[in-house]
Amino acid sequence: MLKLNRKAGDDPVYRQKQSPYYDPFVTKIPTDSFELVVNYMERHDETTAEFPHTHTSCEIYYALEGEVHLSAGEEIHTMKPGEFAFLPPEVTHRVIYEPNLPKKYFVVIFDIREHGASQEENSDGAGLTRLAAAGTHFGKDENKADQIFEGLCREIVSHPFGWRAMLPALYLQLILSILRNMVPGTPQETRQEPPNLAIQITKYIYANYDQDITLQDIADALHISPRHISRLFYEYFGTGFAKTLSIYRLNYAKNYLCDTDLPVEEIASLVGFSTPNALYRLFKETEGISIAEYRKKYRSHSREGKQ
Repeated sequence: MLKLNRKAGDDPVYRQKQSPYYDPFVTKIPTDSFELVVNYMERHDETTAEFPHTHTSCEIYYALEGEVHLSAGEEIHTMKPGEFAFLPPEVTHRVIYEPNLPKKYFVVIFDIREHGASQEENSDGAGLTRLAAAGTHFGKDENKADQIFEGLCREIVSHPFGWRAMLPALYLQLILSILRNMVPGTPQETRQEPPNLAIQITKYIYANYDQDITLQDIADALHISPRHISRLFYEYFGTGFAKTLSIYRLNYAKNYLCDTDLPVEEIASLVGFSTPNALYRLFKETEGISIAEYRKKYRSHSREGKQ
């Protein structure tokens, strides 16, 4: 196990890696029978700490490397490379935070809005609308969507000539190639607020979770009111700001528990909890085991990984 030679200011700070494979912009893609609206896309790894949340949009998780343990509703599903999960709106979900288990996966949040004039039973829009009725779907991708994703990422990272014009076609190809693996049953309605603003809020929390941050701090950074942030965050994720911040802090406390011998009191301070009791209580409530039990269970894994 890693033992730190501790000096003032030398403590590690665990954060989500800044992925270059990230598109914060809303992309609207019109077709004859529906409009695809991509709200957010990003590739993640084991450093990403997710909180339980819901959307009014649809979401796809796609495993690229390692194992992704996705909690959806009341169950935890294991996804291996080339496997995906389709989540219709209003399903509470998160990827289990396991910092010692390397993984790569991508997430796409999107809406499909069927045109009012295209209600034919056999239209693409009608078929996609029926997918929502089937609920959550886990499956194996037979259409090589990972290769389409690689092409999409190349456009986002290298910005070749015409890259913005290419993105809509690639998004359409990526999402439809995954949905083709499913038996009909998907999407839903629209959002009132720009969903990328909600994602900006989470990005601020990722970067500052270990500080004493408030809604006012985020409001000042994004130039909107605290009340608007609170409402938007709850509408988009189905959970509150304060609870989300605590979950981030708890998740990154796991790294200290696995990698160091620091006392819990100090770990609580390093990840932003005002008191160690708050960390003790939330850990037991969220993980179902005590901090001591967690350390005993995962320390051996951490030791093996550091050798």
